[in-house]
Amino acid sequence: MMRVLLLITLILSTIVSANEYKDKDFWQDIEALKKESQLKEEQNFYESLSRHEAFEKERFAYDVFRFDDNKDSFTFQYIQTWVIFLIVMLLVMSGVYLAYLQFKLDEKKALAQLEIQRLLARNAATEPPPGTSADDGETSLEVSTSGIKITSSVIGLVVLAMSFAFFYMYVLHVYELKITPY
Repeated sequence: MMRVLLLITLILSTIVSANEYKDKDFWQDIEALKKESQLKEEQNFYESLSRHEAFEKERFAYDVFRFDDNKDSFTFQYIQTWVIFLIVMLLVMSGVYLAYLQFKLDEKKALAQLEIQRLLARNAATEPPPGTSADDGETSLEVSTSGIKITSSVIGLVVLAMSFAFFYMYVLHVYELKITPY
């Protein structure tokens, strides 16, 4: 049995070696196909690499654009913030100045009222001078369809309170600082 196996092995090896010489072109074709396949893989790899580089360049260009746009926006907002701040300060200072003028006017009225009372005390029998009335120190509030009318000796306080309320609302809601992430 061993001899039979040895004989079959010998015959098969002869057939295979004969086929090997006979199909030498076949193996060359396979090697050529392998080389062609490797060349196509390399070409696909370099094309993919080229597309990836182009994508990275575009992404970098977009990042630069976005950074420049954000920088321009922040610069514009910075200028706007200063303009708004100056307008608010102008409004608040004008309110404080108007309150000051009203206080000065009320002081003059009070001094005039005291002078009138002194004159009246001296001349009890005489009539009060023209232009003086009993309601100089009174407060009145009139609301109508045409608007609101406030007559008061404390109007300066109302103007001052409105100026500070406006400034407080500005600081609380408008001048709020927010940090934006990149």
